[in-house]
Amino acid sequence: MSDFVIDWERERRTGVPEAVLCASKSAAQVEAILKEAAMAGRRLLFTRLEPAAFEALAPECRAMLDHDALSRTAWCGPLPPAGPCGTGSASSPPAPPTCPSPARPPGPSNSWGSRPR
Repeated sequence: MSDFVIDWERERRTGVPEAVLCASKSAAQVEAILKEAAMAGRRLLFTRLEPAAFEALAPECRAMLDHDALSRTAWCGPLPPAGPCGTGSASSPPAPPTCPSPARPPGPSNSWGSRPR
């Protein structure tokens, strides 16, 4: 049994893959999670992955990650399929509405019926 549980269904439910907080994990734990994701062919977002922690990973694990030192994040796994704007896919969140928000009606601007001074 592993030391971690990954919510593999999160991406299907929300359109966003599971995120792994790396700040409290050893290099061995991050590597184990990364290898499980790779074997399953799944995407994961790694957060708070400091540059020194990234460098501490085995070379084959670093090669599996798209790491950004400035944001301290990394992605592993295949990119979602690209599609025309607004079409989405099973692995992407719903597209935002394409119609503009309705104009704000004239009148009081707060719930007390008065305008700000």
